[in-house]
Amino acid sequence: MSYIISSYIPDHRTLFSSFLLSASALALASPAHAISEANADDADASAGAAAADDSSNTDLIVIGRPNERVQEVQATPISITSLSGDKLNQQGITNVRELGNIVPNLFQPRTAVSYLNSSFFLRGVGESDAQGEPSVAVYVDGIYVPKNLGSQQELLDIERVEVFRGPQGQAFGHSAAGGAILITTNVPGETPVLKAQLGYGTYNDTRAGIAVSGPLANGVYGGLSLSYHYRDGFDRNVTVGRDVNTIDYLAGRTKLRFVPNDKLDILFTVAGVRDRSTARGVQNLLFNDQEAHNQIFPYNQYEQWSGNVEIKYQINDQLRLRSLSGLYGFNQTAFFDNTGDYYGRGSQWVRYEDRTYQEELQLIGNFGWLDVTTGAYFYREEWFTNRRANTARTPNTSVTANIRYTPVYSAIQQNTENIALYGEAKLHPTDALTLTGGLRYNSEKHTQDNRLSYLSGAADRTSNAANFLEVIYSDPKESAWTEGPALGVKSWDTWSPKFAIDYRWSPAVLTYASYSQGTKSAGFDYRAQTPGSNGYKQAVNPYNPERVTNYEVGIKTEWLGGRLRANLTGFYIDFKDVQITTTDPVLGISRRFNAGQASTRGLEFEATAIPVDGLQFDLNVSYLDARLDSFGGVVSKTTYAANAANPYFPSGFTINNSPFAGATLPNSPEWQGRVASTWKVPVNLPGALVLQGDVNYQSSTYTDANNNFSALLPTQTYVNAQVSYTTEDQHWTGSISARNLANVRYAQGQGYTPDAAGLPVYRSTNYNDPLTVLFTITYKR
Repeated sequence: MSYIISSYIPDHRTLFSSFLLSASALALASPAHAISEANADDADASAGAAAADDSSNTDLIVIGRPNERVQEVQATPISITSLSGDKLNQQGITNVRELGNIVPNLFQPRTAVSYLNSSFFLRGVGESDAQGEPSVAVYVDGIYVPKNLGSQQELLDIERVEVFRGPQGQAFGHSAAGGAILITTNVPGETPVLKAQLGYGTYNDTRAGIAVSGPLANGVYGGLSLSYHYRDGFDRNVTVGRDVNTIDYLAGRTKLRFVPNDKLDILFTVAGVRDRSTARGVQNLLFNDQEAHNQIFPYNQYEQWSGNVEIKYQINDQLRLRSLSGLYGFNQTAFFDNTGDYYGRGSQWVRYEDRTYQEELQLIGNFGWLDVTTGAYFYREEWFTNRRANTARTPNTSVTANIRYTPVYSAIQQNTENIALYGEAKLHPTDALTLTGGLRYNSEKHTQDNRLSYLSGAADRTSNAANFLEVIYSDPKESAWTEGPALGVKSWDTWSPKFAIDYRWSPAVLTYASYSQGTKSAGFDYRAQTPGSNGYKQAVNPYNPERVTNYEVGIKTEWLGGRLRANLTGFYIDFKDVQITTTDPVLGISRRFNAGQASTRGLEFEATAIPVDGLQFDLNVSYLDARLDSFGGVVSKTTYAANAANPYFPSGFTINNSPFAGATLPNSPEWQGRVASTWKVPVNLPGALVLQGDVNYQSSTYTDANNNFSALLPTQTYVNAQVSYTTEDQHWTGSISARNLANVRYAQGQGYTPDAAGLPVYRSTNYNDPLTVLFTITYKR
């Protein structure tokens, strides 16, 4: 067995570097499709949407007419939020983490352990663990992003971002239990395009980006985009005297497209990211300030790369074939401060290496009365984790001389193979009525190979702030255990059907009802870092697929020639085998398991109004009730009943040490909402002056399934604004944007660890970003 994955997995960074250099020499300029045809085909299959070719369309309707893509979404009988690149610019949205309030019932934590980590929760369906498979699938140009790590994307050369709510997988890509986020970058074509951008703001926020594309030869097109983002930290680690929460981000993407005739279209894409942003600094509330005090400086080194080839072939007027082949991977080395504790309890050095290989083949048919999509999907992931964990031993204590550790070294190799067949058919008995049926068969195989070693011997170790770093970097000592693949191979097969009916009562009113199922993959626990615990070894224990059944009804309306749009959706979701990572009350260790059954129900309302040309109002409101209906995630119910009662302390403090029936699901605020206005000011200027403002609201929510007060996020409200001026020729735009105008900072989840008396040993948290102001100037032609 090998514990260093890079010794036998090809390093695609060399490929990326050589391809980027050669392509940049060829890149000129290009047109931007409104939706890349890769994802347009996806949208055709799953939502009946066609690509829009007019790159001048914008979601800000200053002349009183809707664009083509908006009309397509309104004609689509599922819940979709579609945001063009222009719309994102107008709203001051520069990265994926800022999508939360603009999409109904989409929740994203406002902080993460590293800058490129983001997790998505749609209708209460999501994944909190940074190593976990997203419940909401993220695609960039059709390539599936397999982890929450790396799912954060900056949005420079973006054509469109679309969020599909509800289970996906009967018509494209990887199975997704909660929904899918499709990020589409611009595709080079006949029209030369150049976009250059510079920005500077508070905290030395410095941004630079350029995107060029266009024809290289007859039937050959190229494109290149590069962006850099640097920012000082919002907070400071006073112990080491350095800023935390900094940004140091560099990204590039190049495309080469061949269109030899009107039937064949081949697109090569290579992209890469280098991130040196510091990991999120954690504050200890016992110091009564918002500074970090851990002697560990949150170190982070991250590289990501991807390459894919998309081939589309028009067989005849009714049939087209599409193939998408891709490689994706990342390396990350980081030192995480998980607690804010000065003595480093819970701190970890980690090394992650991920490699995926993806292939999707689709046959799409349009016969007028019948639309059919069939496909086959293959996915292989090779995931390696190397962790040095400064595991604190119980009981916790505030007495320095009694602080004890068992530092450990773990190495885990986990491989996943996924093969799927899917199909979806849309039958049109009449012009107004559509019947949809779909089915996905998914076969997945998981293997794991892991070992755990001690870093300072098997006995608990008394340590202090002066020497634990020396221990954590030492060589592994005797083995705690080694478990090879013989104990870690398991397969699962699942079937996921879909049925829907929609009826267009008039050109302005569409109603629909749907039933759909989706799954999140099974697997083995990501961790193996707690020796003892009655011989329990996390990483060799499998958990089953999470299964989601979504019942949904909706109505979409459009009035006054597109000046007023209003959509309302109601849904009920039934969970089975909910996957959760939390402390097991029997074993006393953090582990991943199937926690039981859950359900969510809610409403989503979206509206856009254009009372006069140049003035637009946007409103969305969502309600959600997400509960764990039954809890069955313990090793032994008998043992649990006897030994796992919630502890009460002499101080009167009590905590829940496990999930429980009736608990609110993590990251599921009951209410979310956003109101925004965009106004093209009617002033006598040779250009357009546009003012934009929005107010975002989310009610309180827990960040874990135990529903302790320490994991309760407060109700939060944010106000943002932007003013921009575009010259008459539309080549130059200058903007000033301000986010979090009130400069409010809310604790984004707290850790609470009590001693034997119930008094806190440490209370950790981190905070959302403060008020920031950014000036940006953009040139486009």
